[in-house]
Amino acid sequence: VSQASRAVLGYHPEELIGRSGDDFVLVEDIPVILAMRNRAREADDVSATFRMVRRDGHPIWVEAKLHIVRDAAAAGVVVETHAIIRDVHERVEAQRALVEAEERFRTAFEEGAAGMAIVAPDGRILRVNRALCAVTGHQPTELEGRTMLSLLHPDDRPQHDEESDRMLSGQIATARGERRYLHDDGHVVWVSVSTTLVRDAGGAPLHFLTQAQDVTERRRYEAELR
Repeated sequence: VSQASRAVLGYHPEELIGRSGDDFVLVEDIPVILAMRNRAREADDVSATFRMVRRDGHPIWVEAKLHIVRDAAAAGVVVETHAIIRDVHERVEAQRALVEAEERFRTAFEEGAAGMAIVAPDGRILRVNRALCAVTGHQPTELEGRTMLSLLHPDDRPQHDEESDRMLSGQIATARGERRYLHDDGHVVWVSVSTTLVRDAGGAPLHFLTQAQDVTERRRYEAELR
């Protein structure tokens, strides 16, 4: 046992000698260890990621790589198992947080009351939710692949292009306003629109995220009041 065991699990090497490695594996992850052993019957090198319990009681994600040393003269009987265990807790937790964030976004996107669309930098609609389909009267397959511009009333298209260019050039991050969408049956739907440009870690544009709320009735009431 190397001195690195103290950094990973918090134990001195002499505290680990003579103990079974299973003693330090989180109970819920024992099946992972059993699966590793099954693979080791056929392969000399196996690896897996699972949780071990530190001396202070806290679980930690580790990556274990096992090298099986066999006795060639004794029908492949295992002589030794060399284990390299690396702390990957921060990486795994970051990946788990990313998956959870993506799931929360997916749920919010699909189930949101406001119409939502993910739009490519060139204006093509990549994905829409049910609320946007209800606003426009189109099915998802009818919207995905066409341009966002094609949904707009012709008089509102120049402003849409201008705002898209300003976001792509970095002048603004978000554009808000009211626009007219063309419903599938031909009538005009007024919507309150908020569009944000999403960029990758290097600053390159990934896609636009557009949210649209139907405000047709509100504008009709305002017109009647006027």
